[in-house]
Amino acid sequence: MVDLGPTPKVSDAARAYHEALRSFGSVGISERLKAGEALHRLIVRPVSELISSKRTLLFAPDGVLHYAPFAALRSSSAASGRFLVETHDVAVIPSIRILLDKHRRDHAPTKDMLLVNDPVYGPDDSRLAPSGATTKEQEKKAIRWPLSLFRGAADVSQLRRLPATAEEASAIVSLLPPSGVDRLEGFAATRDGFLKSELDRYRFIHVASHAVADSEFPQLSALILSTRDRQGREIDGRVMAADFMHVHLNADVVILSGCDTALGKSVVGEGLIGLRYVVLARGARAVIGSLWPVPDQATAQLMTSFYSSLLREKASVATASSVAMRAMLAGQFNDPSVWAAFAATISEL
Repeated sequence: MVDLGPTPKVSDAARAYHEALRSFGSVGISERLKAGEALHRLIVRPVSELISSKRTLLFAPDGVLHYAPFAALRSSSAASGRFLVETHDVAVIPSIRILLDKHRRDHAPTKDMLLVNDPVYGPDDSRLAPSGATTKEQEKKAIRWPLSLFRGAADVSQLRRLPATAEEASAIVSLLPPSGVDRLEGFAATRDGFLKSELDRYRFIHVASHAVADSEFPQLSALILSTRDRQGREIDGRVMAADFMHVHLNADVVILSGCDTALGKSVVGEGLIGLRYVVLARGARAVIGSLWPVPDQATAQLMTSFYSSLLREKASVATASSVAMRAMLAGQFNDPSVWAAFAATISEL
């Protein structure tokens, strides 16, 4: 047992680092790295000798530490510093109750993947209006400036198309036999289509869409799928955390590839109650969700790398997630605010 010091001090450091990474548009990189070093100094440095020979680190957070991006804890804010994920594979384990409640599969999945991507949102979507030049220009701009389009919004009525989710999905499909993948794309990416898909049949469930988290009423946290039908009429696109309480999941991993999908209401002893929590509670063996808003184009790249490691290299979820982060670090999206948002939570040790 190692004493990490006063809880308020650790909590303040975790909160500060999360807020710094979440606010990367207004907080400079040097300040963010210093916040990462401060949290590393409190919770990693005291156990550095114990973990130096360990390849995989599993964190069982409590309180504000549920917001901490453990993979992005940094040994030093100086150029010589290293992020924790550069030396270890990193993952999170959920509350003890969820671990104890896990049951053996009563049947094996019969399909490889349910893949949901590129929902239809606004009336100016080019798939609704052939003359949607404005939308096409916006999509080109989003690709040209890859950090300008995020997978979430405060105002659901203002959601924009996420063009990189289609690229993400196509890259993932190429790694699996076509017969094993069911894909809900565009107008087919609806709430009803998703919830009627017999979700317990799939080994992997991947949803690439907008998402919202509700820290007051966590059951209202939601994935936002298509909000328009083929005639342009408004439809309810919300797949809420409450909806998952009525389904059984049998997946090795569920990917919630949107903004804030790991967040929710903080409950003592349980963690953050929201989409990630309920997906684990309903049977998923692992979930990957985000701790802050994520950019569309960069997320597509990270997810492609994750699946390449998971499916081609047969890596574990913890390793594949960490490999994807290291790949981002080595490329154009090397800012921790971009690559460290997604946390892998595993419920089987």
